[in-house]
Amino acid sequence: MSQYAVTHESSVFTPDGRVDLRPDQVDAYNREQEARDLAALQDHPDKAFLYVKLAPQRQDMARVTYTNQMTLSGSIQTWTGTVIDARAWFGPRRYVGFGHHTYRRAVTCTLFGVRYHGWYMESSGDYCRLTRSKGKKVSK
Repeated sequence: MSQYAVTHESSVFTPDGRVDLRPDQVDAYNREQEARDLAALQDHPDKAFLYVKLAPQRQDMARVTYTNQMTLSGSIQTWTGTVIDARAWFGPRRYVGFGHHTYRRAVTCTLFGVRYHGWYMESSGDYCRLTRSKGKKVSK
């Protein structure tokens, strides 16, 4: 995926390091990067790295004892916040790794008419790694 830019103390950085952009150019630069990402997703790549925004939970379901077991809904979006699938499904929390604070959720979504499955790394941030499902295209 693309190299989005952020500003820090009047300098501009991408994941590869500092770049020659002025802070006022970052928004336009990120829009170009997002356009490339969306075009690439319309070609239905085998793998995708996108971001998650969970739907707000009802107050009575907000207790920790319930959130571990319940499934959630939310959206899959680009880094800048453009929603690609507003009706993604997230499975129950699964603990992985050696620490007891490492967990993830299964995620299923539809990106431009094609089903994807993968993992939402809930304990690490708001990103998910997706793989295109084998099978036919789905319609929404």
